[in-house]
Amino acid sequence: MKVALFGIKTSPEISELILNTVSELQERNIQAVIYKKFYESLSLENELELVDFFEDYKDLKDKKVDLFFTFGGDGTILSAIPVVQDLPITIVGINTGRLGFLTTISKEEFLLKIDDFLSGNYNLSSRNLLSVDGDFDIDFPTALNEIAFTRKETTSMITIESYINGEYLNRFWGDGLVVSTPTGSTGYNLSCGGPIVFPESDTIILAPIAPHNLNVRPLMLSNQVKLKFIVHTRASEFSLSLDSRLVSLPAETEVNVYLGSYKVQIATHKKNSYYETLRKKLLWGNDARN
Repeated sequence: MKVALFGIKTSPEISELILNTVSELQERNIQAVIYKKFYESLSLENELELVDFFEDYKDLKDKKVDLFFTFGGDGTILSAIPVVQDLPITIVGINTGRLGFLTTISKEEFLLKIDDFLSGNYNLSSRNLLSVDGDFDIDFPTALNEIAFTRKETTSMITIESYINGEYLNRFWGDGLVVSTPTGSTGYNLSCGGPIVFPESDTIILAPIAPHNLNVRPLMLSNQVKLKFIVHTRASEFSLSLDSRLVSLPAETEVNVYLGSYKVQIATHKKNSYYETLRKKLLWGNDARN
């Protein structure tokens, strides 16, 4: 069995957690494979022994990894998606960050529950992704949370012309538009007034960002639809974000958005539920009356 360890940011606390994780794995004769950039930031060269490394998707594929541990917040999992892509690897998010809707296992309880994950004693959630294409080139045109159209280099509103299965829907006037998966419903979509959607629902959410038309509201669609957007702006370019990755495209560029061709597998401990996560993370019922 092989387990990959992935992270972006580091700290003395995270370094100690990685050291302890590798020790626990080696005690069980499990090979640890560490993301090389993460390893270099940990400053544990003289303390970690008998570990292997990976740098990208192809490298990870060759290693034949079974589990993929991420150390950080939800953003760390989003950064891991271009590395994991369509590989049949289960992602386990260890929360060393703050909010954590995807990384539901705290760093304090992780090592106590590590045997559950190593033995397959966990809940597995299959998450849909969104993909984009058009007359442009993006290295990894896929997102787990959302695809967002926003203005660039202007304080003026942008206009986003939208089509569903080739039929005209609306022109959204405002700061932009968020196209979200159910996984991303608790992210950018939520801050725009969009609905919270159960992660495994077969939907796509359109949530306008600061719309100028007050009667425009978020819209939930089947994830089988094909969406097309054309952004009109006074600037020469607009911003297109795919989770944590940002690209600039020329104004009037047509962008197609549709359901991704594969799903991502995310593991949670059997004692954690999505509803419990909502209560805790959003502080529901957290007042004196309850």
